[in-house]
Amino acid sequence: MIADSSHSPFTNIDRHVKVIGPTILAYDWLLTIDSEVTHVWSRSWGIVDILYFISRYTPFVDTPIMLIYHFYLVDPSNEACHIALPAQVMLYAIGDTISGQIFMIRTWAVWERSKVVGLVLFTEAVISAVVELYTNAAYANSLTFFQGYNLGGCFVLTSNPIVLVACYLLLANQFTYLVLVVLKTYPTARSERTISRLSNVILQDGVLFYIMLFALVVVNMVFLFQPGITSTVLTVPSRVCQSIFATRIILHIRDVDKSKTIDAFTSTAMRSLMFNDVLGQIEVEMEDQPVRMASAQNQA
Repeated sequence: MIADSSHSPFTNIDRHVKVIGPTILAYDWLLTIDSEVTHVWSRSWGIVDILYFISRYTPFVDTPIMLIYHFYLVDPSNEACHIALPAQVMLYAIGDTISGQIFMIRTWAVWERSKVVGLVLFTEAVISAVVELYTNAAYANSLTFFQGYNLGGCFVLTSNPIVLVACYLLLANQFTYLVLVVLKTYPTARSERTISRLSNVILQDGVLFYIMLFALVVVNMVFLFQPGITSTVLTVPSRVCQSIFATRIILHIRDVDKSKTIDAFTSTAMRSLMFNDVLGQIEVEMEDQPVRMASAQNQA
């Protein structure tokens, strides 16, 4: 059934809130498109650029699904809801997993691509991806919907709390990344009584993004198990914000490269976040790491 203009005030408020996510997404894209053209589209593409593209533009694909069934369907059938909402949940899970890899690579770059740290982060990323996809699939399959009374959209009646595992895991991963970044950058800044521009950018982004993401995820967890259309009210803003945070990390760090900073930490981290050759750059960079370190010491 196509939506009409007769909605309850509560339904209208819910729909207005759900427009926040797409609005933030479009506004941030307009703010960063110049930087994106400079730091992504004008370069030779590598692993990070592919992750950037997927993380940045998948919300433009999955968000319209939400807009369709929340704004154009008053009383969709159970079949429609069992297709639309699980599809949205799984697209979000895939997008969030990919965005998480950008945070992981950023942390690995800060640690100058330590093999030990890299192995730990890679293992954590794989486990997190499997758990997130599984728990979101279980949550999507468990959804039951209430029909009637022209409530608007898919009115969630019951759901599986297993999705909370994915939320806890997201917070744990982001906290781990933040701690690793601080542990690597703070001692150096304290001993040298100065901090490089790149370290400053990474610390600021890491702390600010974690606080904002933590708040969004916690509030979203509260809403997830409220009965009715409010259960997914913050799902879209949370998804959009994680995509924005991840892609801005790349843009902010690559912007530092324009200043031609030559300290050893910045040089190593920048190489980690460029990946000019998708398949061979990591191996080549690791092989010539002793040469780079010697060169950096000579310059110092």
